Amino acid sequence: MEDFSDFEDDSTRGDALHQRKADIIEAMREDLAGMLDGGGDAGYTSAEIGECNRVLEAYLDTLDDADAGDEDAILAAMEFTVRALNSLNARCHGHLIDSDQRGPLRDLIVQAAREKGVGSGSDLTKPWREW
Repeated sequence: MEDFSDFEDDSTRGDALHQRKADIIEAMREDLAGMLDGGGDAGYTSAEIGECNRVLEAYLDTLDDADAGDEDAILAAMEFTVRALNSLNARCHGHLIDSDQRGPLRDLIVQAAREKGVGSGSDLTKPWREW
């Protein structure tokens, strides 16, 4: 049985981006639990969901500290985040970030940048994203 105790509950932070991240992570947990309850193998573990959570949290924290409109810093953080998620998903043979998570993850990353004044609705993750 998977142990979900390694997750930090940051949903109390209150802002919409952190809540969206918490919702994405919760959906991943629910998917994993459902697969395991059904006797299946998800292809990823709760530890990998925790790593995804930490990658996204680091991205949001980095953007919190970035100056508004600092395109170089914000795009660098975005690229690092997307590449980290690519690597994590590859280690899970593409199972961690499935079709249900792709859009919400992309939207979270892009919206966070937009709120800091970078991007105008286009998918800025596309040059690096493999999921």
